[in-house]
Parts: sequence; structure tokens; C-alpha cells
Amino acid sequence: MMDSASGGAWIAVIGFSPAPSAVIFAMMAMDKISIGGLPFLARCLAVQAAAAAVVAMMFGVELRSLSSIVERVATLPLLVVYPIAIGLTTYRLARRVRSQNQTLAMLSSIDGLTGLLNRAHWEAAVAAEFQRCRRIGHASALVMLDIDHFKAINDRYGHPVGDAVIREMAWALRSAVRLHDVPGRYGGEEFGVVLPGTDVAGAELLAERIRTRIEAMVLEPKKGVRATVSLGVAAFDARDADQTDWISRADRALYAAKNSGRNRSARDAPGEAPAASA
Repeated sequence: MMDSASGGAWIAVIGFSPAPSAVIFAMMAMDKISIGGLPFLARCLAVQAAAAAVVAMMFGVELRSLSSIVERVATLPLLVVYPIAIGLTTYRLARRVRSQNQTLAMLSSIDGLTGLLNRAHWEAAVAAEFQRCRRIGHASALVMLDIDHFKAINDRYGHPVGDAVIREMAWALRSAVRLHDVPGRYGGEEFGVVLPGTDVAGAELLAERIRTRIEAMVLEPKKGVRATVSLGVAAFDARDADQTDWISRADRALYAAKNSGRNRSARDAPGEAPAASA
């Protein structure tokens, strides 16, 4: 608003000479709109008009109907530099906003505790892989895993230790899979991994690698907490109606592993109904 006041004063000093006055007015109006929109422009125009009136009354400015060559030339720097400065500032702000939006989008897809994809975005990755498999017919598999007796860990050591166990589990999972595999936190102590281009035999090998790695780890060193996981494997099947069926089959295999004694992996066997297990 001080900038607008100075612009109004300068317009009065040059006797409201048409060409330079129009340039000053237009450039400053563009600036104010880019900063605060029309409401801010209205306030600044009021200040600009008031400053011009005060200067005109104080110095008795003589109105000029024509602009001199000197006045026209003197306005050229403003006419050239001002739009460039506004454009550059707008560009930098747009880049900053775009970067912040990308950061927000990334944060909205990540589970805060584990750093893995959250359930919604992991399921979206499963859906994308399901459609890709249907379209081009290549092999793919899912692995679902769950921490055995996790409730007992929480009950004995408390939820902060339980959270530490989940974080270490996520780290172990990330370190065991390939770069193009997609791990995610499915909920609570359950995780999932999409294995693009992997058949069921390869998925079983990966599941066993994950299981043995976690079995050998101390997941919370201060308390010496160890844990095991049960895993279920399901290959892509074109007979599934959608990705939900695919996830359900992997879950069914997971529960079969739990019912068989835990700390093991199991492959989906079509036709079996899931059984409840803790």
C-alpha cells in the first residue's frame, strides 16, 4: 500500500501526464492483483488516489494533457522491468506451490509409523498391477504377512515397544524386496507386498526370505524383543473379479499359515474358506 501511495504521488508530480500515468497505474495494478486479488487492489487504488490528491493540493500541480518525450522514455524501465519482475516472482511461487503439493501428495500416501505406503495407496498399487496383468498377461503375485502374537508383545512391553517392532518389521520388509516391488502397511501389524513379474514359486522364495530374516532379528534391542511372522502367497488369477479377490486369496493363505502353527508361509489353495486366527 505504501508502494501504491508513492505511485499516486509520482503521478501527481508529473501532472497526471497520460502515458506515464497509465503505465504506472497499470503496472502497480498488476502487482497488487497478483499479490492479493481484487479486494487488495481496491484498497491500494484508494490509497493511490488519496496520495495523488494530497500531492496535487500541496504543490498545485499543473495538469498536462500531453506527455513529453522525456516522460515517455523515463517510463520505459518500469514498463519493461516491472512485468518481468512480477512474472519471475509468480513463476517462483508456482514452483514452490507445485513442490509443496508434491510433498503433500507423498505424505498423504505414506504410513506415518513405517514409511511404507498406507493401505489406500497400497491397494491402489494392487489394483494397477491387477489391471496390468489382465491387459498383458504376465505373472505377478501378492504376499501378505502378519506379526505372530503381536497382542502379547503390546500387553507385555507396551505400545511404544509394539510401535518399534512394527517399524523394524517395515525396515526388514523393505530390505528384503526388490526395488520395483511395492510393500505397504495393510493395517495394524499386517503388511502386503506386490511382486510384479513374479510367479508363485518366486513369491514363495521371497516369503521365506522375509520370514527367516525377521526370525533372526532382535526387533527391539533394549527389551530384547523378537517376533516371527506368518505369510500368505497368492499368484495373479484372471478368474478374480478384481484386486479385492486377489488380496482375499493372499489373506486366506496367511490365515492358513497361522492355523498351521505360525512362523511359516502358505500358498493360496483355491476353494478353501478362510478361518479366523489371532
